[in-house]
Amino acid sequence: MLRYPVVFFDFGGTLNHDPSGLLEPKPFWLGGALKLFLDAKGHESPRAEELDDLARETRLELRGRTPPGNSCQTKQEADDWHALWFRGVYVKLGITSQSEREFGDLVAAYRQAEMRSTLGVNDFNRSILRELSGMGCRMGIISNVDGYLSERLRIEGVHDRFFIVIESANIGVEKPNPIIFRRALAAAMEPPERCLHVGDSYDADVLGGRGVGMATAWLGRRDDIPPGLPHPDYFIESLGELPSICRLSRGDAAPLLRR
Repeated sequence: MLRYPVVFFDFGGTLNHDPSGLLEPKPFWLGGALKLFLDAKGHESPRAEELDDLARETRLELRGRTPPGNSCQTKQEADDWHALWFRGVYVKLGITSQSEREFGDLVAAYRQAEMRSTLGVNDFNRSILRELSGMGCRMGIISNVDGYLSERLRIEGVHDRFFIVIESANIGVEKPNPIIFRRALAAAMEPPERCLHVGDSYDADVLGGRGVGMATAWLGRRDDIPPGLPHPDYFIESLGELPSICRLSRGDAAPLLRR
């Protein structure tokens, strides 16, 4: 019998966690995507490396004046913020009088490049998802993201592994708000103590999951938690530890249980 028949994951830093530390995003992917787009539109532009630096510099300047596209925003609000960012890039490049449609097309091109070039669900974590599924675990995602995660999971070919994908942008609250966890529990139709939430953020994932009675597994170190604060049920170094955790029966010893 499974101790945790339902496992919920965070995405960033969790499902795309690389225990080897060797995987990295494609270098200059942002500048390369901008270069392809600008060339297609007939705009003069510098090398991809220079565009990459310019775009990241512009984003930092925008963060200083305007709240960035945070994870609670709707897709449209997030896209509007990215369009504002790219308008700043155009100004630095001396490109003027462009249509709203062009910026919309650029945001769409950016999204596709980001999905292809940044860290996704790697082969090791895919194997763990297959193993958990083969054991009979049902899996879901609870993530603070801006509404594009489901699309990314479909592109990566792993969306069907999850019976539910909850994105904060789609419900207007983000972890650790209990509303987002209760939405997941309602879909799971299991008591919270039979559900395991796995994440890399102490506040969002550990405190959020504990707050609704879920068991929690944290990709973090025991020493990182200040004295007196609650511990997760499990400290893990990789998702590879999850199958053995989920197989535990209530009578088994679990050396990393919550204190």
